[in-house]
Amino acid sequence: MKKDVIVIGGGTTGCCAAVAAARTGAKTILIESNGFVGGNAVNGIPWLGFHHPHTGNQVVTGIPFEIITRLQRIDAATRIEMDPICGSVVAVNSTFLKIVLFEMLKEAGVEIMLHTVVSSVVRKDSGDWSVFFSNAQENSSIDGDYVIDSTDCAFAAISAGADYIFGRDKDNKPQVSSCVVRFGNIDIDRLIDYFQLNPTQMRPFRVPETVMMNYLGNLRNVETFIIGAFPDLIRKAKAEGVDYPRDRLIGAVNVKEKEMILVASRIENVNPRNNSIYSVAEMSGLFQTYGILKLLREYLPGCEKANVVASGHSIGMRETNHIEGDYLLTADDLMCGKKFSDAIARGGYHLDIHCPDNDGLETHFPPEYQIPYSCLLPRKLENMILAGRCISATQESQASVRVIPILGAIGQAAGTACALAKEKRCSLRDIDIRLLQDRLESDGATI
Repeated sequence: MKKDVIVIGGGTTGCCAAVAAARTGAKTILIESNGFVGGNAVNGIPWLGFHHPHTGNQVVTGIPFEIITRLQRIDAATRIEMDPICGSVVAVNSTFLKIVLFEMLKEAGVEIMLHTVVSSVVRKDSGDWSVFFSNAQENSSIDGDYVIDSTDCAFAAISAGADYIFGRDKDNKPQVSSCVVRFGNIDIDRLIDYFQLNPTQMRPFRVPETVMMNYLGNLRNVETFIIGAFPDLIRKAKAEGVDYPRDRLIGAVNVKEKEMILVASRIENVNPRNNSIYSVAEMSGLFQTYGILKLLREYLPGCEKANVVASGHSIGMRETNHIEGDYLLTADDLMCGKKFSDAIARGGYHLDIHCPDNDGLETHFPPEYQIPYSCLLPRKLENMILAGRCISATQESQASVRVIPILGAIGQAAGTACALAKEKRCSLRDIDIRLLQDRLESDGATI
């Protein structure tokens, strides 16, 4: 079997890539190890970063925004609410996210292989890629002109021989991971009352007082909001013996559902390419639920009757491998708003670093920035492209581009590039960047 484009990894980014490739005319197949698509996004986490927190401009449009609007039409996503730190936030119904992604893939004509594990990716003498896979039906391979690596840990690129760095460059420590857990039966009014009386207990970063007071004054009118809350109460709880791993309660509140979606657990040094470490991490994240629930019920206003609703299907990893690409995207690039002639996406999310060294956060606020095409191209490999957290970026810059909307925009660019390269019969490195940019903009993306 032969395809124009093979997308490995069916997270939201991979879905955006596959839809873009197929809509642009390429015969596309998506290979996913789970029985669903959507990846970390179906863990229940909200989507952050469609907008820049200071300008209020929408920096991500295109296919990621289309997904949200389709969910909103069936009452499966909240309004996009503005946020002074994250730019914007929208809560999503996980089940309908899977359904809508499947619908978009099928409408575009993407072939989908679920419950399929890729074992290796090999470049043939002809220049085609062979992707070897296994599932309950067969152990086989599929050939393709172009491969998009949308996996958590850049498995395809590493299998094909790409160089990479795990975590941060100086010591290979990744950002900490978290198990996503939803807690229900939250008294939203009591929660908001507390924040309005104690504005310094709402968010982990200093925000101008007028901005924060306006934000708090509008909390009863929004459908979802972000928290990084309760530092004083958490300090008290930990002093009294509560086993809680962070200095803040980190997550989001879904007002309509009276739920908190928390990423409050903290698991260090998770490496998905080491099965022993990965397995222990999955269990460790869930075990921390006991301490989080105790904290909620016994110390936090509005959470006295909280109950566990659900947990994510797997641990949420903020960072794993960074492939060495034609260009390395750095924090300086983002913080100075560097302009790139080969820009293919925009972002504006803060550099949200969940430090491997302590229980806090490190953050920096960039202007609106561009993401270059060259950081999607693995050095030494032809006609393979990266889409997701594995792009060529430092830990600090990846801490901003890693959020779902921005990665979806990168996925759309990767898929479109493959289809245009197929149409022009050229390599991904030889593609006409202006043609790619024009096509992305005509398809609704923001460059």
